[in-house]
Amino acid sequence: MKLLDRADLEVLGIKYSASQLYRKEREGTFPRSVKLSGVRKAWPADEIERWIKARIAERGETAA
Repeated sequence: MKLLDRADLEVLGIKYSASQLYRKEREGTFPRSVKLSGVRKAWPADEIERWIKARIAERGETAA
């Protein structure tokens, strides 16, 4: 399983602040992170990919 850190999310165009990400997780509008150690968190790549595809689908277009 591949995990993405915040830098990886930014490369994908997901440029939320840490507080925004964690708030969206609590709201259930963003995939939940995996705690790696202390304050380090990452997100499963497959869940992030599904989340992005769902955002695209919401606008009424299909992913290319």
